[in-house]
Amino acid sequence: MKQQDLFIFSLLPTLFGIFVLVLAGMTSAWLAVQILLLVLLLCLWWWLGRWCAQHDLAFWRGFALLQGAGMVSVVLAALPSLGSFYLLGQVYGNCGGVLLAFIPGLSSLPFFAALCALFTFCLTSVGYVLGFSSTRKHV
Repeated sequence: MKQQDLFIFSLLPTLFGIFVLVLAGMTSAWLAVQILLLVLLLCLWWWLGRWCAQHDLAFWRGFALLQGAGMVSVVLAALPSLGSFYLLGQVYGNCGGVLLAFIPGLSSLPFFAALCALFTFCLTSVGYVLGFSSTRKHV
């Protein structure tokens, strides 16, 4: 895998969010699939963090390559006036952030889509940091 391939992986939360959106009509299946996809995504981000550490890719460089689309999505999800771009950010947030809808009153907040995107971004960030920090390259 090349360093540039991290950009392709950065699109996975958006892709997983589309799957969650497609299955949104089926309550129990929807929740199970969302949790499964989120766990899979966190495992992938943990593995990618380990890969970056093993290949001497500096922490911030690897993180920026992997989480660049996530950072953009969080901003887009906060700007409803952007139309299609806003929806793109919202789909990114669907990957894990829709679980926040089960917290009473939270989904009525004006920036709920941005909060969902930030939640997804934070979870994947934690996965990457744990993977990166768990790998020590011995000289």
